[in-house]
Amino acid sequence: MRCNWLAGYGVVAMLAIGCIGLGSNCYATDDSSATVVDTPPKSEFDATHTEVNPLVPKHNGAAGQLHTFKLTPDGHIVAGVTFDRNYLQVYSPNLELVREIPIDFPATAISIEPSGTYLIGGGGQIARLSTSGEVLKSSPAPHMAGQSAEEAKEKMIVEYKKQMEQTREIYNQQIEQIQKQIDKLTKKQEEKGDDFSKRDQSRLDSLKEQLTQYQSIVEQQFSVEIDAETLKYMLESQTRIPSLATSGEDVFVAVSTGRGYEIWRVDTNFENATKVIEDLSGCCGQFDFYAANGHLFLAENTKFQVGIYDRDGKHLNGFGERAGSSEAGFGSCCNPMNVVCTSSGEILTAESSIGKIKRFNQAGELVGVVGKARIGGGCKHVALGLDESRNRYYVQYQDKNSICVLIPNAEAEVVMAESNKNRQAAAAEVVKLAGRWERVKGEAKVEKTEKPAASELGGVIVGNDGETFSMEEYMAARTDFQFLTFDAATKKLQCEFAAANGQQAGVINLLFGGGESGERAPVNYLTVPQSFVDGKIQMDLEDESGLIAFEMQAKLEGETLIVTFVDPYSPNLKPLTFKRAAEPTSTKSGE
Repeated sequence: MRCNWLAGYGVVAMLAIGCIGLGSNCYATDDSSATVVDTPPKSEFDATHTEVNPLVPKHNGAAGQLHTFKLTPDGHIVAGVTFDRNYLQVYSPNLELVREIPIDFPATAISIEPSGTYLIGGGGQIARLSTSGEVLKSSPAPHMAGQSAEEAKEKMIVEYKKQMEQTREIYNQQIEQIQKQIDKLTKKQEEKGDDFSKRDQSRLDSLKEQLTQYQSIVEQQFSVEIDAETLKYMLESQTRIPSLATSGEDVFVAVSTGRGYEIWRVDTNFENATKVIEDLSGCCGQFDFYAANGHLFLAENTKFQVGIYDRDGKHLNGFGERAGSSEAGFGSCCNPMNVVCTSSGEILTAESSIGKIKRFNQAGELVGVVGKARIGGGCKHVALGLDESRNRYYVQYQDKNSICVLIPNAEAEVVMAESNKNRQAAAAEVVKLAGRWERVKGEAKVEKTEKPAASELGGVIVGNDGETFSMEEYMAARTDFQFLTFDAATKKLQCEFAAANGQQAGVINLLFGGGESGERAPVNYLTVPQSFVDGKIQMDLEDESGLIAFEMQAKLEGETLIVTFVDPYSPNLKPLTFKRAAEPTSTKSGE
């Protein structure tokens, strides 16, 4: 699944498709992905590492935007961070800031060369820095060579206008077809008079509404004129460097083309540029690769595999599949997201949303599961690092601008003694929630609000019949639960949705794949307690692939349960109130 290219230009109208463009995130609109099977596949590998306290890069006590990081052979962490300006920060294995180097562009890609120098890329540039911060060499990225920034901008404007004209024409064709249907029904209405059916009238009204919506979209969203904000976004997209790597005398640079990715090879002087791989895809703006021993290892996240190529871009082999019954598969929307190789030749993968780190041999066979970083949902860059001498792993948590640290289980047990005690307390409290809970009657359900103006379409989902649903309504509908059932034995939570009604039912069906009347099948999650503080239980709700669908807060007050569901897209959903309910009576076998 890929986000629509146009979503990057602010178009979030959904025409009966399954992916909604929300910045850099992409997620399914079908709740079926959140169902936990009764007997989830078991792994033959136990996790060897546990997450402990993270590293949060800071400058003068304040956190900044963490772009990526890389580990040096001796276990130091080199991070590209933007605060008041762009920096390379170097942290010791003890997570203490050792050095801070101001740089001229955001380091969205970092590689450590055999000599110890830092190779960085970002903003259409690449550079080599000494460990003290001296710029030893700098150059435009290979795909930018031979053109100035102004020339690149002019090319983008031409391409943008071309795309807008093409898209505008597509919408105009749709408008023409809708108008023909309206004219046909209007003629029928004139002929039938009072005998014009209610069904035809409803269809005519919907078509007129849809026509207005499409006309507004064309007028508001598809102007051939390009505003400064859109141009800025396009420039950043076109010049972005998501990953780079070195191997021997080669430097490999991944670049964004605005529609996908390419990998270029240059020599150590950043000269003799050669495009080695083109037309690569990456889910929602994410692409990563690693180079070792003259080979390229690509995290082909849209294919659920690791692709292995030679230095000239020839495909040699690869491995991976979408998660199923085997732990060796990759889950969530698109994975693996990031990849590195160890000195022994093993291939490490990191999965966004899920946070799992796995080890594969060169034949693509799974040889171990390292552990799981708690990184939240959504497609994101999960830079991965291994400190081999200390047996320590690192994974970037993009949303929190932090780096997760995973250490061997035995060490983690000591380091996280207090946290583990708190988790055990939370687990004990979750047991008290066992049973069935019903939403308090009279509490407001998700209702349709006044239709937003066309200028607000950036936050509106548009259905087949011109029906609209605001993003706020969409987020609330994801947790519009009528019943919650906790099973203490299996640690599962079953959530049953409230019944939709009226016009809302059709949109519910479109967005979540329910029946025509808007009913949706229950969804099931595994509860993972995290803490118990001030009478509130904090827990993660994981789907069958291990993705954290929601962070849930629950507070038990007598026979009343107050619950708040939080996800990366809707951090401020209001609390829902439930009362204990009788267990449903089975109709099977006369029960």
